[in-house]
Amino acid sequence: MKTIVFGGAFDPVHSEHISLAAAAVKELGAEKLVLVPTFSPGHKSNAEASFSDRVEMLKLAFSDFPVQTEISDVERISGKTNYTFEILPLIEKKYGEAFYLVGGDSLEHFSTWRHPEKILELTTLVADQREGFENSEKSAAEIFERYGKKVILLDHVGKRISSGEIKAELYFSEKPEGVPVAVYDYIRKNKLYSRYEAFIEKLKGYLTDKRFLHTKCVTCCAIALNSRHNLKLDYDKVFVAAALHDVGKYIKGDENSCPKDALGSPVEHQFVGAYVAEHDFGITDPEILSAIACHTTGKENMSLLDKLVYAADVVSYERNYEGVLELRAAIFDDFEKGFRKILYENYLHVAKSGDPVYPLTTKAVRYYEEN
Repeated sequence: MKTIVFGGAFDPVHSEHISLAAAAVKELGAEKLVLVPTFSPGHKSNAEASFSDRVEMLKLAFSDFPVQTEISDVERISGKTNYTFEILPLIEKKYGEAFYLVGGDSLEHFSTWRHPEKILELTTLVADQREGFENSEKSAAEIFERYGKKVILLDHVGKRISSGEIKAELYFSEKPEGVPVAVYDYIRKNKLYSRYEAFIEKLKGYLTDKRFLHTKCVTCCAIALNSRHNLKLDYDKVFVAAALHDVGKYIKGDENSCPKDALGSPVEHQFVGAYVAEHDFGITDPEILSAIACHTTGKENMSLLDKLVYAADVVSYERNYEGVLELRAAIFDDFEKGFRKILYENYLHVAKSGDPVYPLTTKAVRYYEEN
């Protein structure tokens, strides 16, 4: 029986998981699908929803799947941090030889997995092509050149969607488009992904409805970029920094919360925001505070988190100014080049407007021209 094994956190399961599995089954003529939810994934932070909740969501999502489908608890039984190369022998022992299915985004970063050579000795990788990941063929060729093993590339082109971005939408009490109705109902009924509920409710008190929408879009964009480029920034740091980036937008600054030369200027709110984040929200992480405090101006030698929040703010999903599509495409294609393009274009926009360019911005542009 031709079997496909599909592993992942499924936190939560979404429509692209289903589409990818269906495409693989159809194109390979498989007769069985084995879903392997992680128990304690080794390549990312622990899943937020419990193993049992994720299994229940998988049952709902794959309830009418066209071939025999089984959800394996092999990782739960092991009860420890699991890597794919450790789990595959257990899977093979129970189900026999199988194909291992991954998304095109995972394929691009496959060489960073623990012992990729052992994985390829145990199974044949199958991957789709993914929106925004145009290098699937290149990644497959590199794997063959490095390990001597072929990757089966599906004709299926998956949409750009991630569980991390879906979780961010759920934290903002939104119904993500990519979550099946039955799964969403289960999430709401069992109050999953609600740990930021009090935080978000408090944040609403500082923002207008329009600014709150912008904040949600910036946060989801930042989460997506972190995942897209495998930046490996802590999920919660990204979420909090992006969510609080404009928290000072409607608060007048003073000498305690803002440098004198920024008082009353368009950049005042970034400094006030960092002050409010620290004193009203209890944020003490210097990396989060830094990202908030330079998200409008930029600065010299910015951290990855600084760059991420800065860029996500400029190209957030609801923005529709002339040129934003090009900038958004640039940052999703190449993070560092995209960031530098966004910084420079932002600088030119302010300079051409006739408004004074804040010194931090001038220094930032000069720094990245020289480094």
